[in-house]
Amino acid sequence: MNFYTADLHLCHKAIIHMCKRPFTDVEQMHDEIIKRWNSKVSDTDTVYFLGDLSHKANANTVKTILDKLNGKIILIPGNHDVPKILNKVSSRFDNIYKDYIFEDPFIGNNVHLYHYPVVSWRGKYRGSYHLYGHCHGGLKLDLGLAMDVGVDCHDFYPISSLEVKDIMSKKQDVDLG
Repeated sequence: MNFYTADLHLCHKAIIHMCKRPFTDVEQMHDEIIKRWNSKVSDTDTVYFLGDLSHKANANTVKTILDKLNGKIILIPGNHDVPKILNKVSSRFDNIYKDYIFEDPFIGNNVHLYHYPVVSWRGKYRGSYHLYGHCHGGLKLDLGLAMDVGVDCHDFYPISSLEVKDIMSKKQDVDLG
């Protein structure tokens, strides 16, 4: 199975208040993220992580947490994913892409992955999906077959391909131009 997620913001104490996360401290946030991730993702699954892994973090702490997460991880870096950290934890990722477009066999059509939401993407008017992070659920513009897969939108769980397909089946594409 494939899963999608974004915006963990590991080690980012202020994100708890900024996004009204239900945690008392970063340790509790880390523990819950690990628990919820592993409750859905097995070692044979692939997780497409759409950026903002950490913020002002210690690379060793980030590596320790990554090593506790199940599955293969494909990273599409976000604005907080700095080389200083990524260089030290890159061995945990199966691949790293700036953006990624592929056919998800569990969904049955193309998926465009990017950290940021975009108004138009390849295949938009042919049923292709756009999955993104960055907004922490704050984007109020309906982009049609696009969805924020960040943890703040999905109770701190990665979202499966089948869940994405179910949510998208209830949406319609919109023409913003």
